[in-house]
Amino acid sequence: MSLTIAAIGVYSTTSMLFTIPGLFLSGVGMAAGVAMINRFGGLGGFVSPYVVGVVKDLAASTNNGVIFISCVAIVGALLTLTLPKKLVNR
Repeated sequence: MSLTIAAIGVYSTTSMLFTIPGLFLSGVGMAAGVAMINRFGGLGGFVSPYVVGVVKDLAASTNNGVIFISCVAIVGALLTLTLPKKLVNR
């Protein structure tokens, strides 16, 4: 149940995430910003299972790996919240 709620939260923010490069950049820069978001998303999909596996080997539990990935997601959300209000409300 909690994974379903987490997935709803993650997927509902995707459309908002792709609007952020347009706040700072225009033209080719905006396209490059969207490409970087896609690149880091793909990289996260590759690295996350590896990180969970490494942490599982070190701690003999997958819980710590999932907690680590959750902490990274929380840090990303907090960094997004630090955007200046004048950019978000225009």
